[in-house]
Amino acid sequence: MVFIFGLISKVFLDERFPPEQARNWTRRWIRSEKHPPGKPFGRWQGGTAGQYFADPLAQAGIITLDNNRHYCISRRFDTCWTNKSSPLTVQYTIKQDRPTICGGYYIKLLPDGLDQKRFTGSTPYSIMFGPDNCYAHTHHIKLLFSRNGTNYNMNKMLEPILDGLTHMYTLHTDGNSTFSVYVDGDFTYSAEFRDEFDYEGPKWIMDPYDRKPDDWDDREWVIDQDDHRPDNWDDRKLIPDANAKKPELWNDELDGEWSPPMIPNPAYNGTWHPREIPNENYMGVWRPRKIPNPDYSPDPDFGRFDDLCYLGIDVLQDNAGTLFDNFLVTDNLSYAEEVARDVFHPYRHKEAEEYERWGGRSRWEDQRDWGIMDYGKSKKFGQDENGNQFDDQNAFYENTRKKKVIGGGSNKQMISEGKTFHQRDDL
Repeated sequence: MVFIFGLISKVFLDERFPPEQARNWTRRWIRSEKHPPGKPFGRWQGGTAGQYFADPLAQAGIITLDNNRHYCISRRFDTCWTNKSSPLTVQYTIKQDRPTICGGYYIKLLPDGLDQKRFTGSTPYSIMFGPDNCYAHTHHIKLLFSRNGTNYNMNKMLEPILDGLTHMYTLHTDGNSTFSVYVDGDFTYSAEFRDEFDYEGPKWIMDPYDRKPDDWDDREWVIDQDDHRPDNWDDRKLIPDANAKKPELWNDELDGEWSPPMIPNPAYNGTWHPREIPNENYMGVWRPRKIPNPDYSPDPDFGRFDDLCYLGIDVLQDNAGTLFDNFLVTDNLSYAEEVARDVFHPYRHKEAEEYERWGGRSRWEDQRDWGIMDYGKSKKFGQDENGNQFDDQNAFYENTRKKKVIGGGSNKQMISEGKTFHQRDDL
């Protein structure tokens, strides 16, 4: 509980991965063990700020490590959120240290009772929020609310920011009927739940038993009955060639009756159609009358939950390297803004400078393009301390470097020339 601007703010989760707790972050964050046979969940690294940063300690978080892996990890709130009538603010930062071709960066808020070691994508959740990106077809900010076993997706398509810099995403609900989304602390979108989530159904529907009257005239244009085809109208496309003559050797008994060849008619006027005029009896487009929808079910509790106790990350990434940090769950938007002024805004300018010094957006996109070229072609695997296999992120770059031969006979071997991937300047 904190005090800000004379108000008491309740903080249910405030995870910034402080340096003094860098080694024991796994005590708070529990990795799921319920992965499919032979397909272990991806590994995480904590206490890192990635390849470029403004402050390596202040910007340290947890980062995904293995390509083409599903990630499932969760953390219990310090205190469960249990007041369904109170506002809710959820905020966190992400950085795509290495660009994904198709992957998610969203988070989930889950109710009490979660078995964290069995947390998977099929585990029921209350809220899903954050960017989802797939260059093949779509990229948008996901926002889903669960109600009575059904997940309702926001209709509005909000664009995330896709680059290699740190970005902050904030969701705020007022405890009643509206929500707001902020990106990098800037207001992005706000609406009422009923306007963006199809949970109530339409209030009015067309009467399925209403029928169009027999005398309803919905012809906007009709044929002019007084319009007649002109006497000199010629609609023959082809006419006999008047200059053609019957060949002298033509034998009607052997060759049949002779007829002149057909040629295009120079006086052809086309097919005649009577003109159309506005219909004096036009009554408009007929629509059945509207009646109250018997299935309409207003739900004043949509977007309000009995409890929220866990924050989970359940994403699939084909290219690892997403850094998550600065998770906050509170009931006060002003406090979230205060946290943003502490953990996000002071580092933006210097991080952008380091980003450009590293290579900027062009190098970041080159990494993505190389990842597309590499997809499914040059996988090498290693093993972690538990014997689980994982992808070697440098396999493609090692395989594409020039090789030279050293030694001879049985000692002959190929070694790579040039710099390693992490030392290269072009990527």
